[in-house]
Amino acid sequence: AWNSLVAGMAGGAVIGLTTGKPQIVAATAIGMGIFTAAMDLSGAKTVHNESMLDYKRHGLLPKVHKESEALASLKEQFPKFKDL
Repeated sequence: AWNSLVAGMAGGAVIGLTTGKPQIVAATAIGMGIFTAAMDLSGAKTVHNESMLDYKRHGLLPKVHKESEALASLKEQFPKFKDL
């Protein structure tokens, strides 16, 4: 975590140097250092429940598309746009 903190602070300082103001250099260095340290401490995985994420990614849609009644009625009202 210390390495990522120092590296983030160095990167933030480089980004802040583009403004030429020492206050912004210090603020971006501290902010980027804290951000990178937090990302390092949170670990490699950002999802706690991988089975639920897998279900959300792959299990919500039906195998065959079923058109809703609202869409069917709109297609009847506007037949010119039914193929969109």
